Amino acid sequence: MESVLAIAVIIGLGCFWSDSLRAREFALRECKTACDRADMQLLDQTVALANVGLTRDAEGRVRIRRRYRFEFSIDGGDRYPGQITLMAGRVESLWLGGTAT
Repeated sequence: MESVLAIAVIIGLGCFWSDSLRAREFALRECKTACDRADMQLLDQTVALANVGLTRDAEGRVRIRRRYRFEFSIDGGDRYPGQITLMAGRVESLWLGGTAT
């Protein structure tokens, strides 16, 4: 019985890890797209996980919410903070240095 529980935990962690990788790649694509649309440059070509937690969606279902931080530049010589929040496989909010999109 203990081995079944251990296997279930390992499978659960593997699924969470895989989902986290997909979410990070999705966040990165969305940030690149937003920066391109705003004629800005995504710096370091990366996003960093700032927060992960459970929340309820509009229908009351428990979902994972992930918040990532990134930096962008207007002219290549400056750095501004940005933030993207994902919930249930979609962008909940995207913030580019003072403007939410």
